[in-house]
Amino acid sequence: EMFKEDDFVISQNGAVITRTDTREIIEVWPFEKEMIETIYAFGKDFSAEFLLMNEEHFYMITPDEEAAHIRPELQGEGETVRMPVELTSLATLEGDYVKTMFFGDTAEIDEVEAALPAEFYEAFSIARSQNYLLEIGAKNVNKGTALLKLAEDLGIARDEVMAIGDGNNDYDMIQAAGLGVVMENGTERLKGIAKEMTLSNENDGVAHALEKFVLKNKQ
Repeated sequence: EMFKEDDFVISQNGAVITRTDTREIIEVWPFEKEMIETIYAFGKDFSAEFLLMNEEHFYMITPDEEAAHIRPELQGEGETVRMPVELTSLATLEGDYVKTMFFGDTAEIDEVEAALPAEFYEAFSIARSQNYLLEIGAKNVNKGTALLKLAEDLGIARDEVMAIGDGNNDYDMIQAAGLGVVMENGTERLKGIAKEMTLSNENDGVAHALEKFVLKNKQ
């Protein structure tokens, strides 16, 4: 039995909570279309690709679907999340989207990040999650807000919640949890707010943390 009824997944940096056994979306915080249009208008002159995601679709937004092609690295990224990247224009886009991303090589993403207007930091939640990826989502929607909402839905107190992370996009989640645990290979920024540390990814740090902080109570 791979999925149990009390298993949930928080995805898209906290914009979606899904029940794993039925794939039912419990909570979703969609991104307004006008906001997507604002980010697209800003990004269209850069060479980095502009992407949109929800739980079912992974789109590369392009003004010319005929001429555009999807970079092999981007196809690879789609395979990683088990969703092929589809080409579409903003005009034909339908449905709710929860996250926008700029994808490119490090220099291309550096260029986009350096040009972000100050008001974007006011209006959006922005995370450079990888060298090649800049994620822009709805303000005040993150892994931390989703974690606390899920805990509330399940009747679990904040101080009974543990979160384990290693990247800067885990910051809000680590801060929100009663017990924020950071991996040995985590970023310095994250380590600055850690309540506890665990081993690195290579050394099964998650299993180590579960044994140390969760299972010890069950002995």
